[in-house]
Amino acid sequence: MIESTIGEIHQKLKQIENEVAQLRAQLNRWLAQPTQSVQLEQAIQLADKEKLRSLTAKTFEEMGIRSEPIDVEQLQEMVAACGVKAEDNIFSRGIIEMREH
Repeated sequence: MIESTIGEIHQKLKQIENEVAQLRAQLNRWLAQPTQSVQLEQAIQLADKEKLRSLTAKTFEEMGIRSEPIDVEQLQEMVAACGVKAEDNIFSRGIIEMREH
């Protein structure tokens, strides 16, 4: 009785080892094809960007913003024209410090 139990355990262990070997081989095949994983990553990033664009457009519409976005330099000029100095703003100082390091 004990011998049959040991035999069953041994057989089951072999079966598990075979399954692990098959899974490892499949994983190695996938890893050997970086173009597919890169393409998948790019597709995910594109989907995320499209979702973000859609959400941003919806949010802007709800806020009544209908103009085209301006670039960072134009925004900085507009803020400066209002008398705001970046070096006096705690958030801007943090950004400036991060850029310098």
